[in-house]
Amino acid sequence: GGRPDFSGLWLNTEIEGDAEAFFADGLQLGWVQRKAMAAAAYGKNKLTHTIAQDEAGLTLTMSLPSVQTYRQVFGQTCETADKNGDTSRIRYEWAADGRGGQVLQGECVDGKTFDLTRSMVGDKMCVELSFPRKGLSMKRLFTRQ
Repeated sequence: GGRPDFSGLWLNTEIEGDAEAFFADGLQLGWVQRKAMAAAAYGKNKLTHTIAQDEAGLTLTMSLPSVQTYRQVFGQTCETADKNGDTSRIRYEWAADGRGGQVLQGECVDGKTFDLTRSMVGDKMCVELSFPRKGLSMKRLFTRQ
């Protein structure tokens, strides 16, 4: 049990759920952006997460849509900005997964973006993105590189 260590380089190798609906109705991206993302298979086998985790939090570098690095501090609300400068506030907390382990939950406290849960599923890292109020979710499964 206990907290998983997500440190390492991870490649998004599987996507589950309705990505099109998630980006259309959840993130409300325009048609052109969505078509480009669909053509790129929503980052499957392209998107990487590089993570350095310590006691206080984790530092995440994402490769798409552009290279961006975020610091996620456990038990705190962190402000992140996208490449357009739009900010959202997400609070990161460890939570029991019901199986004796823990998952890292990120709750968007201002409703501007999705909630996310980062967990280990076997030897894969699972990132579930959801808009609970809209009933939309998708999962990205990552394989350690």
